[in-house]
Amino acid sequence: MKSAEKIPASGLRLLEILKILTQRPMSTDEMLNIVEELDGLTYRKEIILKYLNTLKVLGLEVKKEKDKYYLENGLKKLNFDKTDLSILLFIEKYTNKLNHENMKKNLFSSLHLIEKEFSFETKKLLKEKNITAYKQDHEIIIQDKEIKKFEHYCQEHQQLEIKYKPDSKSEEAIYKVAPLKIIYKKRNAVFIAYDYKTNLHKEFLIQNITESKQLPQVSTKVMPSVVTYKIKNRLANSYSLKENETLLEKGKDYAIISNKNEDWENLTKRLLRYDSQCEVLYPKEFRDKMINLIEEMGKIYV
Repeated sequence: MKSAEKIPASGLRLLEILKILTQRPMSTDEMLNIVEELDGLTYRKEIILKYLNTLKVLGLEVKKEKDKYYLENGLKKLNFDKTDLSILLFIEKYTNKLNHENMKKNLFSSLHLIEKEFSFETKKLLKEKNITAYKQDHEIIIQDKEIKKFEHYCQEHQQLEIKYKPDSKSEEAIYKVAPLKIIYKKRNAVFIAYDYKTNLHKEFLIQNITESKQLPQVSTKVMPSVVTYKIKNRLANSYSLKENETLLEKGKDYAIISNKNEDWENLTKRLLRYDSQCEVLYPKEFRDKMINLIEEMGKIYV
């Protein structure tokens, strides 16, 4: 690992791949989709081969049939050294601080899956009780108080005015929104709200909301925003539907998908990653938005 700061994130990605491999075979495209969804970043397939090799080093019999990998004999006894155990201990302590029960349950299920398959040597290392949790340069801050405040907003169904600064380089913007729900992406709490100015659903990282206040008006019924797109070839065969998506049609080398209420900015970034394997069908304004972006990129890079 080039950077020690990347170890915990890599560990979480590896845990997720291992957990799903114990349930079903997966292609490299499917595994790539999983790690990209976890981090919201684009990776090369080499990173998947690296993770598969790590599983082999740990003693797992990873086999390939056609284009899918699987565990031939399920989980066998795992040999972990002190570094491996320190990272697992770090993830366990991080997980234990969470108040979001679904996320907590999901992470602990992955950890328990591994712990029950420890080899005799690994269990012996643990009994020595000299394993210390991996330490990051910066302490992880879990903003449960802010999360609970926005959960309360969602339950009250009153309009909200928030000030939001996406990053240090951006200007602070004011939004009038209808609060909807809290979700978790890339291990961050995200506030989903309906933006009355654009008439679209929008995502706000809670940690970047600088100010919020309830307005006296009750939230009015919001209209769903739907985007329909077509994916092709290998992507169509390996694609896993997201929580807010419905499969409308499936052919031999294509799939048509309806996406409901995803933040258009995030959806745009995701669909651009699919390159020529993706075509937006509806609505016209979103299709035009994608075409304009691609044309602008072409002027810069071609």
